[in-house]
Amino acid sequence: MPFEYFKPCEELKPYIHSDWTLKGTNGAYEVFYPDTCVDIVVNMGDRFATSQQNIVLEPQTAYLGGALTEAIYEKVS
Repeated sequence: MPFEYFKPCEELKPYIHSDWTLKGTNGAYEVFYPDTCVDIVVNMGDRFATSQQNIVLEPQTAYLGGALTEAIYEKVS
C-alpha cells in the first residue's frame, strides 16, 4: 500500500491528527474514505490529475480540501 502515516510531534497533537504520504505504485487504486477531517494537501511530486473529481494538483503547490462526503476511488501512478 502506498500510504504511510505519521503521528505529529507533541506540540502539534492538539491541532493535527496525523500526516501521511502517498506515492504512486504502478496504477494501483486507493480509496479515500470520508473521515470528517479537513486536509491540507501538498503535491511534492509531478503534476497529478485526479480521475474522479477532475482536479489537477500542480507540483510544489498546497491545497486545502474540505471533509469528504463520499468515498473517492483514485488511480495512483
